[in-house]
Formats: sequence, structure tokens, C-alpha cells
Amino acid sequence: MASSDRVAAALPTVERQLAADHESVQEEGITKLKQLALQCEVLPAVLPLLPRLVELLRSASSAVRTASAAAVAAIALTPEGQAVLERQENLLLNLVASVAEGWSSPAAQPAACSLMNIAASQSGKAAIRSAEGLKALMTIVEECVAPLEKELVQARRTSVMAASSDGQRSSVSSSSSSNPKAATCSCALGVLMNLLGDAQSCNAMEQSGLAAVLEKLQMMAPVDEALAHRATYIMSKIDPTSREPIATF
Repeated sequence: MASSDRVAAALPTVERQLAADHESVQEEGITKLKQLALQCEVLPAVLPLLPRLVELLRSASSAVRTASAAAVAAIALTPEGQAVLERQENLLLNLVASVAEGWSSPAAQPAACSLMNIAASQSGKAAIRSAEGLKALMTIVEECVAPLEKELVQARRTSVMAASSDGQRSSVSSSSSSNPKAATCSCALGVLMNLLGDAQSCNAMEQSGLAAVLEKLQMMAPVDEALAHRATYIMSKIDPTSREPIATF
């Protein structure tokens, strides 16, 4: 069966699942939609289902919200998908709402990832700013500092123990893919990096207290190197006088 035929055969089932009352069935349909969306040529076929996906971003079920945000992130991987998502009514507001739930919400990370991809275009940057996404992103980044500082302390302890047993200094770094807090913060920082290309957003970051937060996150390389590098990059743009810190143990 040709790819287009397989998609045509799958879409009615996905549509029924998205419209179902049971959250487990909705989640299954969202997962199938995500899989279809990862096939670039399928994007036009799934467009009629996007309004329902936008609605499910505000589901009472955390699992449904998380799955919906992940599906949006998959669609946002291509410029074509990003352009389509920008035009979806209430989509950005719902993604920003998911980010505003805080770093402990499983929906926050895929929502931030979606915003990061949408912010790749100039129109996407402006749309996220209009949806008041900047405030939610800076807030969640700030919220991540305290739990990540605890992990930094643990990483240093582990490093000292490793150094004692091995007779040499050792660094411990966990990837954001296995660290939910770091992954959420890293995605939020990725959106802020893209928003640097929007003059109004950049000015807002400069005038906020973000620099103090970034200064702390720059020290997080033992917890997550990518996160620390993103913090350093943003810091260099909003505070050119800053210097990259040297993390020590």
C-alpha cells in the first residue's frame, strides 16, 4: 500500500480517537497523529485535525496535554509545519499556558520545545511575544534554578567521590534527555535564544532580572552542558560585559 493510501486509511481512526471522551483513547490518537506528522509529506493531510489538537492542549488530563504538546513539537520540526502552527487560533496561548504550569509539569518541556521551533521564524518570534510567552519562559527558567542547584551539589559530591576512588579529578554530567528539569530548562532557554532575534523581546530580556538567573545557570555544566552553553550565549547577548564562568569542583 502506498504511503498516501496508508495515511488516508489511518486518518479516520485518528479523528475518531481524538474526538473520543476517554482520555486513554485520545492519547492513543494523539500518538498516532504525532507519528504521521513526522512524515513531512503527510502534513497537508493532518491539517484538518489541528484544531482538535489545539483543544486537547487544555485537557484536564496531564497525559493528554503532554502528548498533545509532543505532537505539536513534531509538526513544528519543519518550516512548513511552523508556518501552519502560527496560524492556528489559540495554539500559542495554549502552549504558553503549558509552559506556565511550571518545570514540574510534564507538558512544559514539549510545549517549550514546540515554541523553540516556532520561534525559528521572524513571524513566530512576534507571535510568541504577542502571546506573552516571554514572561512564562523567563519564569520557568528561574524556577529551574533551585532544583538544578541541588543537582549541581550532588554532581560535585559524586565528582569528589570519584576523584578519591580513582586518584584523579572527574566531572559528572547528565544529559538533558535523561534529566526532566534540565530538559525543560534547556528547551525554554532555546526559545529565549531564538527570541533574541526579536528586538522587543531582546530589550525585555535586557531590562528584566534574567541576567542574574543566567549567571547561575552558566555554572550548571556538570549537570547539563547544553543548558549551560545556552545560558552563556543568551548572557553574552543581553549583557555583553559578562564573561563565561569557569566551573570548578
